[in-house]
Amino acid sequence: MHIHAYGVMLAVAFLFGLALLIREGRRYKFSSDDMLDMTIYIIISSIIGARIMYILLSIGDYSTDPLGALKIYEGGLSQHGGVIGGFAGLALFGWRKKYSIAALCDAAAPPLVLGSAVARWGCFLNGCCYGAPWNGPFAIVFPSLGDGLPRHPAMLYDSFLHFALLGAMFALRRFKRKDGDMVAFYLVGFAILRFITEIFRSGNTGVAVVGTITIAQLVSIPLIAAGIFIYTRPAKPVAAPSAKNNKKNSSPPKKTKGSSASAPQKKKNKGKR
Repeated sequence: MHIHAYGVMLAVAFLFGLALLIREGRRYKFSSDDMLDMTIYIIISSIIGARIMYILLSIGDYSTDPLGALKIYEGGLSQHGGVIGGFAGLALFGWRKKYSIAALCDAAAPPLVLGSAVARWGCFLNGCCYGAPWNGPFAIVFPSLGDGLPRHPAMLYDSFLHFALLGAMFALRRFKRKDGDMVAFYLVGFAILRFITEIFRSGNTGVAVVGTITIAQLVSIPLIAAGIFIYTRPAKPVAAPSAKNNKKNSSPPKKTKGSSASAPQKKKNKGKR
């Protein structure tokens, strides 16, 4: 049986991401079971989204081999498609469980960055997501291309930038004002790093479509706008309790699942909303 390095690294990325997701989930009072269930939604939807977008970007490669679109184990996943699909699966999970989607997004953002950083090494071993020809430092010849040209290891640049983004997100956590801010940091950071790596990329996403702007850079622009919009939105105001309620209940408010700003409580609250 032939084992593909790309698939192995995807599995490793999943395990690292899942471990961090469970830890991040605890910050928002989500159980390990919640995070495991949500992971199933995210994996399925992100793979579907990543593959669909890759096929759309490489439609000419599958015109003579339509069944090749099903060979995911050979590589060929779009990072933007995976992000969009993954968040769609997360939103579906949150809607079905009646949990705060903003809090779920915040819990999932750091693990997503870590998983992407590790998965890029699968791209390196598979020889996909390669860079433009380059004779300078760090140049690598990818045998799978068969052209013998030294190129930028763009996928490794992407991996290192994702690790840097993860550290930056943890550092920026102190500026979090409301649920949704962590995913806002992610959207802006991811779009910026992808804008940078596209400078060194080749292949389908490295093709300029507007001046020198590539397809991936073009898609990154609305992600930056979305991140800024989410972060600058005011936090939802908390209604002041009435005098009647104050007399009946002087105990601190219960913390609902998915809220990171409420006062602590002794009794664990399931708190779906």
